[in-house]
Amino acid sequence: MYSFDDMLQNVSDAISFCREKYNDNIAVLGSSQGGILCIAAAGKDHRIKAVFPHNILLPALKNTIFITSFPGFFKHFYSLIPKVMKLGARLFPLKQIPVTFYLDTDRIFSSKESTDIFFHDPLNLNSYPLYFLSSLFSAKLDSITDGSIQCPVVVIASSGDRLFSFDYCQEVYNIVKAPFKEMLVFDEPHHFILNESVDIVSDPIIKKLNKYLR
Repeated sequence: MYSFDDMLQNVSDAISFCREKYNDNIAVLGSSQGGILCIAAAGKDHRIKAVFPHNILLPALKNTIFITSFPGFFKHFYSLIPKVMKLGARLFPLKQIPVTFYLDTDRIFSSKESTDIFFHDPLNLNSYPLYFLSSLFSAKLDSITDGSIQCPVVVIASSGDRLFSFDYCQEVYNIVKAPFKEMLVFDEPHHFILNESVDIVSDPIIKKLNKYLR
């Protein structure tokens, strides 16, 4: 079994490897679930010189429910969801939960081609064990808002993202505490802009990387 904390450890191990093999001028960039992971890592690993989360999420926020495919009125019972998931994870930790159970793929992908690539790529995970999902939804990410982050934060967002709405990303961004933070916003109608709009987003992101790692 693996958990969100295990993935954070993977990030730390990758940073250690890069410092040993290359240098200590390291930024971390992650997209979607990886965006959540990289900003969480920034609050724990002060070797990171800058962090570039594409999309950000705080599990404790009630509006997080609107990222899922669950009915919006679940917002009023949102605090119960991690508890129910934790109970389920104890009983059936290895139960595979399809991505389509809790996310609307029509909001993730903007074309049938992108959808087909995702579901037919043998390297992609189309489901996650309940134990992992429980650890994600119950993750304590206080370090994002309590001043633990000691590096610049550049939040990458798309105004037309139908999964992580811009309003939600702005809500999380507003409570992030960091020495310096900014948003890099693209007017693209995609969630996976690093895949589907790579020609548009690459240069601006590279310029920001150069700015903070110079």
